[in-house]
Amino acid sequence: AVEAARNEMSVQAAHERELAVEAARSEALAQVEAAVEAARVETATQAAVEMETAMKAARVEAAKEAAAKTKATWEAARVEVSVQTEAPVEAARAETAVQKAAKRDSALETARAKVLMQTACQVKTRDTLETGAKVNTVAHLRSPPPP
Repeated sequence: AVEAARNEMSVQAAHERELAVEAARSEALAQVEAAVEAARVETATQAAVEMETAMKAARVEAAKEAAAKTKATWEAARVEVSVQTEAPVEAARAETAVQKAAKRDSALETARAKVLMQTACQVKTRDTLETGAKVNTVAHLRSPPPP
């Protein structure tokens, strides 16, 4: 009976040890699974943060590129408008300058013509006076003296 009791206790102690070992294994496995899950969550969180950071950087870069393109487009449009508006203005300035020069040239030509005409009139008048004086002198010499 004692031997049977010892065997029973021994079996019971072995069974309890097995239960304790199984409980320790289950606890260790639960801790490992919890650690693995925590690592997965941490890794996923880090990946999400890195992905969000990369997306923000990509958005910032895309915004910078869009701004540069917009600025270039505006600059090209400004230059085009400037060319379209300044070219006619420059052409009008040149035309005005040409017209002013033509008016100056015309005024100079008119003044020259007037001077030439006045000179010609003076020469003609002088010739006429000289011819008239000669005619008068000759006529005076030919005519009999007054009585």
